[in-house]
Amino acid sequence: MPDNDLYLLAVSQDDHEAAYDIMEKAAMALIESWPRKKAGDVAGGFIVRDETPNCSSIGASLGDAARSCGVRDVPIGILGPAPSPSDLARMRLDRRIVGLADSIQATNELNPLIIVVDGYSNDATGYVLEGAHRINALDLLGAQSFPALVVFDEDAPAIHRNAAGEVVPLSTRFTNSVGDVHVGTDDALSLAGPAHPVPGNTKGLKNEL
Repeated sequence: MPDNDLYLLAVSQDDHEAAYDIMEKAAMALIESWPRKKAGDVAGGFIVRDETPNCSSIGASLGDAARSCGVRDVPIGILGPAPSPSDLARMRLDRRIVGLADSIQATNELNPLIIVVDGYSNDATGYVLEGAHRINALDLLGAQSFPALVVFDEDAPAIHRNAAGEVVPLSTRFTNSVGDVHVGTDDALSLAGPAHPVPGNTKGLKNEL
């Protein structure tokens, strides 16, 4: 029986412990599908720098619930739907974001971001804990993936329901691509994969480089 069927069976039986175990397995399977990276490796077309800024935010935001899964090459689509043309237009007017995009493109290097996987949004598998401006810059560059220190939130809910009260399937909670692919922007180098605006779930979100 597929994991999602077992999950829905556990939910129907009000077995939260079993539902959590299946949810955790699905989350970790997705994370393990993202290649591990170290300093000097290439992730998303960028050379991975050795410093991951602001790691202290992990403990400050998640406490003991944080499970570090290492630096990985993360599909940008896990962070939500593609940015709209108006979102991208606003980014192009932000000198800090444009300057950062130019710098990343010129050096082809990138400090790992920090993302949290919790499957707790109706339109995202995870969210940015550190690196909001870098994500916006990557949106402008049309990046399909990026290096990030991945953290699993062990307090992620076993069962997540949408606004209609329906149980959100694991295949929706933990997926590499959320929302539609956005193509055709003037600033994108290649938008063959989905991108996104800054996630709506701003728990622990930092406005930094």
